[in-house]
Amino acid sequence: MPEEDEGPERLFECARVINMKEKIMKSAKSKSNTFTLIELLVVIAIIAILASMLLPALNQARGKARAITCMNKLKQIVGANQMYIADSDGFASTCISSFPGGYQWWYKLRPYVSNKLDMWGCPEGSNHTEIDNLKKQLSSDMYTALGTFKWNASIGINTQTFYGRSGSDPKPVKVARAKNTSKIVYAADGRTGNELKSIIGGNPNTNAFISLRHNASIAPLEVPVAQFSYFVRHGKNINLSFLDGHAESVPGYTLMMWCKNGSYVSTYFPIIK
Repeated sequence: MPEEDEGPERLFECARVINMKEKIMKSAKSKSNTFTLIELLVVIAIIAILASMLLPALNQARGKARAITCMNKLKQIVGANQMYIADSDGFASTCISSFPGGYQWWYKLRPYVSNKLDMWGCPEGSNHTEIDNLKKQLSSDMYTALGTFKWNASIGINTQTFYGRSGSDPKPVKVARAKNTSKIVYAADGRTGNELKSIIGGNPNTNAFISLRHNASIAPLEVPVAQFSYFVRHGKNINLSFLDGHAESVPGYTLMMWCKNGSYVSTYFPIIK
């Protein structure tokens, strides 16, 4: 009889033990599905390390994309000049035209790039607002367009070679007189009027057409930044276009050598008579 009395107690004990095991297993499973504070911090640290490794590469890729966009714009600008030359008896579009009306180089070329003034906005130099301003300005009024251009454009012209007029003295550039058109710089990265004002407090009215001079300091490699500076915008390189219609990226210090050495000056920035 005693043995029969122990049956329910043993059964109850077994049930209690099984219930405890289930609770322990549920508790362990619950803990395994949650992060501790230390584990969470480790995950955040790993994400931060990966981000720090990837961001420079992403920024570099963006910079290369902007440099390519700038290069394409320069190619279109110098290509527009090629068409202008064909339509103008072999004369290049110069900073200030020697022809009646005195239209500037960019205004003469505008019809050959579908009237897109934003063609003169390098994405590395002009910010989005400046490029948008250039896009919006499609007025046929040169003086209205000039108001937008002088503040927002960031591609300029080599005025050592392509100034065009000095006072009442016309200086047209007959391309047939050039000795080596593949080496003569036509247009390049320059500063915007907004940059000029913010960097040196200058007035873009003194260089409204983005005139670039080889004997001015080259920004940011040389100081002080001048009103007529070429700008090395794309890492260590500057984008240049040439009279024959091609464009290329050149190290800033190479451009500096071209600008300082007399024999190079006569090759890359000649005065064509």
